[in-house]
Amino acid sequence: WLKFEFFGVAMAAPRPPLRVQSTGGNVSGLATRVQRTTVFDLDPKLEEVRDRIVARVSRYEKWLTDIASSESGMEVFAEGWNTFGFHRGPDGSLVFREWLPAARQVFLIGDFNGWNHGTHPLVKETLGRWKIRFLGGAEPGHASRVRVRIETPAGEWVERVPVWSRAVAPDAAGAPAGVHWWPPFPYDWRHSRPARPHNLRFYEVHVGSAADIGIGSFARFRESVLPRVLQLGYNAIILAGVVEHCEYASGGRDVTALFAPSSKLGNPEELKELIDVAHSMGIIVVMDVVHTQVSPASSLANTDGAFAYTHPDRSAGCALDHSRWEVLRLLLSNLKYFMEAFRVDGFRFKDGTAMLYVDKGAAAASGTYSDYFGPQFDEAGGLYLMLANELVNRLHPGGAVTIIEETTGVPTLCRPVQEGGFGGFLRMDNRAASLWTDHLTHVRDEGWSIGHVAFQLMAKRPREKRVTFVEEMGTTTPLVNLLLGDQQSWKLTTASSVVCDRAVALHKLLRLATFGLAGEAYLTTAGVEYGDPVPLNLSLEGPRRGWNVAADADPRQSCLQMFDTALMHADERFGILASEHEHCALADQSNMVLAFERGESLFVCNFHPTETAAGVAVECGRTAEPLVLALHTDERRFGGAGRLRELETYVPTAGVIHVTLPPRSGLVLVPHDSLESGIRVTVEAADAAAMRWPDLNQLRLDIVEANGAPDCRRVPLRGDGLVELSLSSATFFVRGPGEWQLHPTGAVGQPFRVHFPGDYELTCVGVLQPAPRQLQVEVRRKNVHPDLMVEVTHGIANPSHTGSGTADVGGSSGRHASNHDRIRFNPFESNASEREDVVPDAVEHNIAGTSTQAPEEEESGDGTGGGQVFEMRAAVSSYSALSTVSHATAEQRNLRRHKTGRSDEHLGKHTDVPIVSVTSEVHPFSKSGGLALVASSYAVEFPRRNHLFVCVSPMYDDVPDAHYIGSTSIWLAGSHHEVAYFHQFVEEEDGQGADYIFVAHGCYRRPGGLYHNAKLGVEYEDNLFRFALLSLAALEVPLVLRPRGLYLGEKILFIANDWQSALVPVYMAYKYRQPNPSKPKGTYTDARCLYVTHNMGYQGQYPESRFPIGPFLGLPEAAHGHLRFHDCINLAKGAIITSDRVITVSPTYAQEIQTLHGGFGLDGFLRAKGDQLRLAGILNGIDDGWDPMTDPHLVRNYDVHSVEQGKAECKAALQKSLGLDVEANTLLLGFVGRLAWQKGIDLLEAAAPWLLDSRGKWPVQLIMMGHGDREYTEFLQWAEATYSGQVCGYAGFSPIVEHHMIAGCDVLLMPSRYEPCGLPQMYALQYGTLPVVHATGGLRDSVRDGETGFHFAPFEVEGFKHALYRAVERYNIDKDAWREMQVAAMTCDFYWPRAIDEYERHIDYTFEGQPAIHVEPLPAKPVSTRLRKRPKEGSAVPRLSPAEKTGDQKTANAAPEPRPGVSTKPELQPTTAFDVSNGHQV
Repeated sequence: WLKFEFFGVAMAAPRPPLRVQSTGGNVSGLATRVQRTTVFDLDPKLEEVRDRIVARVSRYEKWLTDIASSESGMEVFAEGWNTFGFHRGPDGSLVFREWLPAARQVFLIGDFNGWNHGTHPLVKETLGRWKIRFLGGAEPGHASRVRVRIETPAGEWVERVPVWSRAVAPDAAGAPAGVHWWPPFPYDWRHSRPARPHNLRFYEVHVGSAADIGIGSFARFRESVLPRVLQLGYNAIILAGVVEHCEYASGGRDVTALFAPSSKLGNPEELKELIDVAHSMGIIVVMDVVHTQVSPASSLANTDGAFAYTHPDRSAGCALDHSRWEVLRLLLSNLKYFMEAFRVDGFRFKDGTAMLYVDKGAAAASGTYSDYFGPQFDEAGGLYLMLANELVNRLHPGGAVTIIEETTGVPTLCRPVQEGGFGGFLRMDNRAASLWTDHLTHVRDEGWSIGHVAFQLMAKRPREKRVTFVEEMGTTTPLVNLLLGDQQSWKLTTASSVVCDRAVALHKLLRLATFGLAGEAYLTTAGVEYGDPVPLNLSLEGPRRGWNVAADADPRQSCLQMFDTALMHADERFGILASEHEHCALADQSNMVLAFERGESLFVCNFHPTETAAGVAVECGRTAEPLVLALHTDERRFGGAGRLRELETYVPTAGVIHVTLPPRSGLVLVPHDSLESGIRVTVEAADAAAMRWPDLNQLRLDIVEANGAPDCRRVPLRGDGLVELSLSSATFFVRGPGEWQLHPTGAVGQPFRVHFPGDYELTCVGVLQPAPRQLQVEVRRKNVHPDLMVEVTHGIANPSHTGSGTADVGGSSGRHASNHDRIRFNPFESNASEREDVVPDAVEHNIAGTSTQAPEEEESGDGTGGGQVFEMRAAVSSYSALSTVSHATAEQRNLRRHKTGRSDEHLGKHTDVPIVSVTSEVHPFSKSGGLALVASSYAVEFPRRNHLFVCVSPMYDDVPDAHYIGSTSIWLAGSHHEVAYFHQFVEEEDGQGADYIFVAHGCYRRPGGLYHNAKLGVEYEDNLFRFALLSLAALEVPLVLRPRGLYLGEKILFIANDWQSALVPVYMAYKYRQPNPSKPKGTYTDARCLYVTHNMGYQGQYPESRFPIGPFLGLPEAAHGHLRFHDCINLAKGAIITSDRVITVSPTYAQEIQTLHGGFGLDGFLRAKGDQLRLAGILNGIDDGWDPMTDPHLVRNYDVHSVEQGKAECKAALQKSLGLDVEANTLLLGFVGRLAWQKGIDLLEAAAPWLLDSRGKWPVQLIMMGHGDREYTEFLQWAEATYSGQVCGYAGFSPIVEHHMIAGCDVLLMPSRYEPCGLPQMYALQYGTLPVVHATGGLRDSVRDGETGFHFAPFEVEGFKHALYRAVERYNIDKDAWREMQVAAMTCDFYWPRAIDEYERHIDYTFEGQPAIHVEPLPAKPVSTRLRKRPKEGSAVPRLSPAEKTGDQKTANAAPEPRPGVSTKPELQPTTAFDVSNGHQV
């Protein structure tokens, strides 16, 4: 690489990222687009090989086209394990198949037949395939060992391990044999894949080195190594030597079985558990794959005597022939198998150079571009690499990692295929390791060229990401040995020496420079972090490497390891690797000083062996603010001399700072506001309670070292889980009463360490992690008023574990469903840009009588949640799971009116009344379920009725376009709390829009879900406080804020959504409406409140013994009875009694909740509300996106006049794509929803044999899609395997498939036990798909029995069968009646305007009546002519505008006029606090 000329060396500011459109499954014209791609602009020298690049892409396009036409697409092509090896056939029989094109005879032998050579012959099929089907008698059971016995063309008999073996084990004689791995109880996955971090820090390990003696195992690695990796601060691991290989010392390169985890390390289920545990820690797993060659001992080397898989003219090297169809199938299937069966997150392609070059890169080493793509370039290998990268990215879009080990520097290796590149994500860049090896071996320390060092570290291919390292795995001379020279005294010498001091100093300095400057990702080989001088030994005897750094380690090694951890934590805090900005600020040869910027951090390195760099001037134009010393290699805790002052501040002068640096040392400077003056450690109280910790007040931090010096202080932990230390670094134990102590993960008995000031989160499993800079600094810069600092002290988010933002994955669920827990590949997800990961549905958790919100519908898997913010606000097109967001245009609304016959809308009498909707979540700013989407629909529909609409919701994470608008102080839980408000106006396309007010307070910022701790699956302990604060803050909005200068007044309609905002009507009645001397009539006497409940099963219950109503909530005694329910506070009860009207999501559900069964204990209060005519049910609406006339996902759009032809085409496409028999006259049934008890899956399971076995007169087909409980997932698997061609079961969710099913199915099944509203049945009716439903809730209201669908009741199997029989009979006997039902269904109106009409009617009823809680005003006082007394000092005095003083109400309500020289920021109104003693406002 030293000879290469690199363009775009990253010493200038980077260009903005390219916008590349993924081709997905459509590759037409790809080569033409490559002709115009900017890759030739990025590197002009590529022009000389443009024709070769375009020709290669044309051939890649041809390969994709051939695969699509012959194999139904690459994803299906890459499922070879379902065709070859052992698998179950359509009839459930066991089938074994092998590709042996040159074989003359083939037999299967093994344990099952006593290794008899002639009893089980394979039958030859076409295309060189051989097959045997076990129809009866003995068949290989689980863990049965087998081999294939082959007669070669030469007449020889050979025995081979089956190529597609999923496990390998020796037979009685010790010879390797394939294993039929089909465990009766496969591993039960517990955790979903973590998001791919932006700053990847890889820990490269060989699983076998996890033992001090002998070979390690998957289990040993899981127990001892993974906690260590997490404690060190790495967020990704690269596993070497995972698949079966014959020579253990090869490190996994001599592969013998591609699909079998190494038998030396454990079985496949143990590897799955290892990966699952890594994912639970937020660690992504990348696996080494060797797809260039195989071991000569492998069956692949010469399977059938004719080199079926290997290259004919390179057979001596056993190089795989990537030009062969079955080789492509094998290798691509290998990738997909490990991604789906083992859930690995990506791959490192070993020996990529040998894959791309016949001569292994010898010619390309010249560095000329013609040689890169010259005669020695292996085009088939390059095309395979393109296919492999494309496949991996399709399988795990946005989260896959592919690393290519390539040493020649071939251009475009990590550029997208659409630009003519090979599609890799990261390039293994050995430049830094080679540079340090060369200099330490051949150059004296004082002779190093700083300019050369800077150039070599920064030079890179334009826009190609690199993973860099200082030492490679398998090197014979570790870096520390190069530093020690001839003295092998690292382990033996404990006293200081010149050689050892040099080694320690340079080891840290080289890592610091490499980490900061040389790549976009960083890799550490096990042992490098602490300077192990012993090379990695993969023999069965001899010293081990990588895991024995414990208490007996050399002190110098402990210091090096501590520095490595501090470096990883610095990246987590300051986002070093993720930053695109890098700039060489200084390369001073005279002082041997190198300075460079990376993001907002400034690195300064002094490479001089003896001289201190005194007062060196360093430019820092990017950071004009003061800089603070965050980390330096000379700290005592890192084995240095401590010659720099901790937290020293550098103030730039004219963009220059002066730095003094000891020899062989480096430092990192960061902006001053990114480090706090001290350390704050937070323990999540809810986690502690769930883990049965002692009370937080009884815990303490025993400090053993402070600022690098010994200490012996004991600092108690506060009751809120926070401790603050006035230190820059500390080492401490966490202890409690008696012998109680918290140990760091994987380091029992060891202390915790913090490396620089700031916020840290201490989890209850022993992980101490720094708060990322995004939350700690940028929040305060972007979203906080200069006079208001919002302190985040609870639950700091960790991007490496949860991805960006605080997306609420799973609502209140503690379970995680697999992203790829699917039975069959979904053909509608061929475009990677359209695929979305599956996330679990929410389930109820009840902690100490506490009910949390569970969404009514499936949740979104698009990553949206508390932290995800869309660039464009849009109307919601669906609030089923994974719904997309789209605007409803005027054309669509007109089409809707024409279709439904709606010519006008209900003209409400109170459209001049502002509406304030209080909700705990609102899409797209936060989301865990259907509530967020309903709240979002309110914000679209109510403004269209001319309401001034304000949505108030917590600020769970930054909202980029929201700006600070004001603040107020609220009394709650015994003290005052300052909350800030942020405002954003979202305008629709017709000029209407909604005002969003986000309430900012530290209690809302959590790393897990909106309502619960995702890691532990428990509700946040302070939820009552969080949502009581939301209710009070929302009631203050009209009083203290002027959004867009508009005065809302006190005649307002509040909409309180679900239990989280249930205190809004309670506070309104017993706080605001209460008269007081300053306001005899009270506040909000003309306002009203609707309480909207989506599911009465979730009520918000909290023990009153822990949360006394008066002291905690600040409510007077009169309100206590409304909230008290069986020794608990019941928020829903309080809202039912005090709200002016209760609305639920369907008329029938409004009746059901008044029964003992449906009211969940509150039925009596609901009946009383109904008797007052203050209870109603309004069926929720669906958005205009669900329309067969405009649906972009359908193969053909249709309307009520063309429904027969349109549905026929959609049905045929659906049957073909899902592998069903394409039969136009067969009734096609569909189910889509959560696989949960509430959805009645057990009823469907009980009726399935009766329904599906009737293949005679009226056959049916069934498609089932959903995710949820394991027992129901197994039912889907059983049904598909038992009724092949008749049933398709998909354990997952895809919004595209949902649209196809709604259009293509004839009948939709919804046998729910209870369904407050339900949406899929309304979608189905619009598409002419007739539902079979249990007559409950919204299902009964939306489906008319015998007219638009079929009911059954009560909830029992026989009734369900009868409804199914009616549907089957009607479809097969009376086609005309069926068409009439379809027409009636498609003319139903379920769109949102219909629902808003009902809301407007009930708003009118509400304002025309009296409040539910009537309050008498105070008697009027006689007017006094005496002068008022001067207010006492410190009392609140209302600020009156001139208009208010004169009584001009119209002028008073107008926006304030801007004054010259004064900011137009709205003036804050007097804040409101509450006095518990008298229950009045102050």
